[in-house]
Amino acid sequence: MKAVIISHGEGNRLRPLTCSLPKSMLPVMGRPVIEHTVRLLLRHNIDSITIIEAQHSEEIKKHFASFSNNKAQIEICSPKNLECFFKEDDTLFISGSVLTDTDLEKMISFHTQKGIGATLAVQKGTPAYEYGVLDIGAEGLVRGYKRSPDFAYPSGFSFAAIAIVSKGAELCDCSDITVLAEKLCEKKIPVYSFFAEGYIRDISDFESYRRVIRDFFDKKINLPFPCDERAPGVWIDENATIMQGAVIMPPVYIGSGSTINRGARIESYSQIGHNVTVDCLAGIKRSTIMDNSYIYEGASVRGAIIGRKGEIGIESAAYEGSVIGEGTKIGK
Repeated sequence: MKAVIISHGEGNRLRPLTCSLPKSMLPVMGRPVIEHTVRLLLRHNIDSITIIEAQHSEEIKKHFASFSNNKAQIEICSPKNLECFFKEDDTLFISGSVLTDTDLEKMISFHTQKGIGATLAVQKGTPAYEYGVLDIGAEGLVRGYKRSPDFAYPSGFSFAAIAIVSKGAELCDCSDITVLAEKLCEKKIPVYSFFAEGYIRDISDFESYRRVIRDFFDKKINLPFPCDERAPGVWIDENATIMQGAVIMPPVYIGSGSTINRGARIESYSQIGHNVTVDCLAGIKRSTIMDNSYIYEGASVRGAIIGRKGEIGIESAAYEGSVIGEGTKIGK
C-alpha cells in the first residue's frame, strides 16, 4: 500500500506563523507535524510515501532532504502528477495538518476484508467544521457527505481526514482531502466508514495547536518523543546545554543545540525548539519558542508563540495569546 499526505491549505488562521511556513511544518516536540505522520506510516509498514506540494513546499522539501530513515521512500510532487496514481495499488490518504496515533493497520485490514472501493475514517463527537460530516447507514455504508460547517447529518459522525482508496479508482482531483471524500461519495462505488480510535486532531488555529502540545505533554497521544526523559516530564534533546542555576519545571521539551543560561526559568508546558538561546533571568511558561530564536536577559514569555529566528529583547514581554512571526525582533 502507498500513502499520500495532502498538505493543502494556506493556514490563514495560523498567521503570522504560516506566512513563511506550511502549517504541516509547525513543530510539536521538536518534529514538524508532517514528520510525526511520516513516522506513523513507517511504523505501520507503509514506506512508499508521496507528499503533495502546497504553499511553501520548499520548507517540506528541505526538511525531508535530510530526513534519515533507510525504509522511507518519500516523494514530493505536484497534484497534476497523481492522475494515474490509483491504477497500481491501494492508497491511504491523510491530511498533513492532522496529528494522530490511529492504528492504521486496523483500518487497512478493515478495508481489505470488505473488498470495497473506499474507506473513510470517522469519529463521533469530534468537531465537524474542519472536514465535514458523513451520513452513515446500515453496516457502516456511507450514504452522503457534507463539507459545510453549518450542516450536520443526524448521526453526527465527523470525517477524520484519513481515507483508503482501492486501486483502479478514477479520480482527477486529490489535492484536497475534503474534495477527495466528496468525489468518492458521489461515485457509484461502495464507500464504508471505519470508526477510528485514538487521538485525531487537526491543527487549524492557535487554540488547536496549543491543545495538541498540551496533550502531547500529558501523554494523551501515543506517539514517541524525539528523545528520552532526563527526569519525569523533562525531555532534553542531544547537544542542549542547561547551565547550572537554570530552573526547569516539568513538563518541558528542549531541542538540540539550545542553551538555557544561569538564572533562566523554563516552566510547565513549554517547548523550546532547536538552537534557541534563553538568556539569564529570562522566564518562559506555557509557550512555544521555535528554532533559532533568542530570548534575552530578563525577558518574559507567558502563553505565547515565538516564530523561527524571533528575538525578545532585554526585559521585554510576550504574554497570553501573543504570536510573534518569523524573524521579528522585539526591542528592549
